[in-house]
Amino acid sequence: MTSTQNYGTCVDVQVDPDGPPVTSASSFVTFTAPLSCLLSPPVLEVELIIHWNGGRTSTAQALAVVSRTTGTTIATDTGTITSGLFAGKTINVTVVYPTLDVTGCLLGDGVSEISGAATLVVAPV
Repeated sequence: MTSTQNYGTCVDVQVDPDGPPVTSASSFVTFTAPLSCLLSPPVLEVELIIHWNGGRTSTAQALAVVSRTTGTTIATDTGTITSGLFAGKTINVTVVYPTLDVTGCLLGDGVSEISGAATLVVAPV
């Protein structure tokens, strides 16, 4: 499975006096896990590739935890940026997905795509 998040309105942070302030980003993660319409997948180790505006990137190692409450799926990736911009800092990505169409998932062809609201937080260690 692949997951892509877009963060369009980041807090304006001047990281490098010679580079543009950080105002947007997107992240990408690929992983393999048993997935189900009804059960949450196990805790997974994932690698996130983060693309910041201005062409800079970061790589992060994180634990991905997925939970479901009243049909809403919440995915939380927590870890450390291992290289690139913000290396050594803690990262937390949370994506909240709306309730799945369980009937369509169980009786149809499954779910091939889902969208939700994502947040990205980079904090000191």
